[in-house]
Amino acid sequence: MIEDFQIIAAFLFFALAYIKFPDLVKVNRHFVILVGTVLTIVNFTKTAIAAFVMPKYFPDGWAKVIDVFHMIPPNHLLAAWWEDCFYVLPFLILSLSLNKMNESKRKKMAKALFYSVFALFIAHFTMGHLYQGWVGLTVFVYPIISFKVGKKYGLGSMMMLHVLFDFTMYMSFWFAFKLMGI
Repeated sequence: MIEDFQIIAAFLFFALAYIKFPDLVKVNRHFVILVGTVLTIVNFTKTAIAAFVMPKYFPDGWAKVIDVFHMIPPNHLLAAWWEDCFYVLPFLILSLSLNKMNESKRKKMAKALFYSVFALFIAHFTMGHLYQGWVGLTVFVYPIISFKVGKKYGLGSMMMLHVLFDFTMYMSFWFAFKLMGI
């Protein structure tokens, strides 16, 4: 469930990063186009396979997929970027500060605290996706990937890819349901 403070905090983190750390929120167009194309192909292929295999061999699972699909309003797809801002961007900003610290006992303690709090944020992110069933448990890797890729290509790239992924996932299932007459 999205809380108001999360959206407000996401906007504040984004504004801070845009003003103070513009490299953190940059968009690498080449990377977005390349990965976006692969994600789109993977989503449509996965959905096509699921649409023809699941109803035949896992009818209860397919019914749950249909229920989850109808739970997600399409306008939420364009708001996926806030998750990157709330769950990842503060840690990218903090990591810049940690990298500037001298090697010391204080830096080691700060890193331990950093990873502990990041782990709690990952757990919260994962719990927010449990409505998706067992697949929701696998999203714990997303903030880690977003953090690593965001450092290299800019979190703006990951935010765009997150929106694109959710959109293509939704559209691929919508298309599969239309083909099947659901």
